[in-house]
Amino acid sequence: SNFEMDNVILYPNPVKNILNITSKNFSIESFYVYSLLGELIMEQKYNKSHSIDVSSLSEGIYIIEVRSINGINIQKFIKE
Repeated sequence: SNFEMDNVILYPNPVKNILNITSKNFSIESFYVYSLLGELIMEQKYNKSHSIDVSSLSEGIYIIEVRSINGINIQKFIKE
């Protein structure tokens, strides 16, 4: 797959309320947020803003899976 980590940008990271996700080369279809233990915390299908409200999450480190027609990208983010 040509779906590389460099193609997905998360900001701000660390995040307090709204996590923004951008991509230069593909169309994002959905996001999945997991705890470090692998528990699915939230999921969201495509939205125009490419953002997720994470204000309800506790402080800590989370995993986000970003899906597109090109593949899956997995990254970590920190919730303050």
